[in-house]
Amino acid sequence: MSSDISMNLRALAVAAIAAIAAIGTVCIIYIFAFGTTRSSDPAIWGQFGDYVGGVLNPLFALAAFLSALWSISLQQRESRAASTQLAEQTKIAREELETFSSERLGEEFLHVIRDIDQRLSVLLLEVISPLDGPQTITISQMVAEADRIVMEGGDSPAFTQFLLFARATGSVVEASVREIKYLVNKLREFLEHYSRYKAKGFAPVLVYYADKANQLMNMLEAIGGMPPQTREFFAAVSEHHR
Repeated sequence: MSSDISMNLRALAVAAIAAIAAIGTVCIIYIFAFGTTRSSDPAIWGQFGDYVGGVLNPLFALAAFLSALWSISLQQRESRAASTQLAEQTKIAREELETFSSERLGEEFLHVIRDIDQRLSVLLLEVISPLDGPQTITISQMVAEADRIVMEGGDSPAFTQFLLFARATGSVVEASVREIKYLVNKLREFLEHYSRYKAKGFAPVLVYYADKANQLMNMLEAIGGMPPQTREFFAAVSEHHR
């Protein structure tokens, strides 16, 4: 702001000096041409006035015209500069808004994913053995048993009995297993969406939850009713980010 004021003052000073110089030059030329004899004749003074006005008026009019052109040009430059600055600020604001929206959306996805994981953890700790039985058996133990059978082979009476209850419509075990299936499939859907926004920055998050869900697949596939793309997704995330 102070630089603009200083520039305007310099421009006014130059204009004033130029105007005084022009007036002085016209007067000097008149003096050299007609001398310095003072006249009391009004006609002589009228002629001098006509001479000064006739010479200076076109010069001042030209100077005013050029000044107007310069002012218009300056305003156009300032307008273009302001437009460029506004466009840059708009671009920065748009980028910041997109970044904020993406980060907020990623946080919302992560919140839902964590909620699903917590609900799965509670279900896996659910006791499925009789209360008066010799030992307490949870669904989480059946997950480990299913993994053992897949890796080592053989049979497991406890797991076979678990499968019967898990497939029996209306049983307590079937209701819990059905909820686990639903949550695992939902987890896959949200991880797929989440990976589109945060796959690079949050790859460990994807791997962590994909690995946890992938550990349930042997049990869930033994029960039946799991879409094949669910295991494929969890396995792909785990292998791709390792």
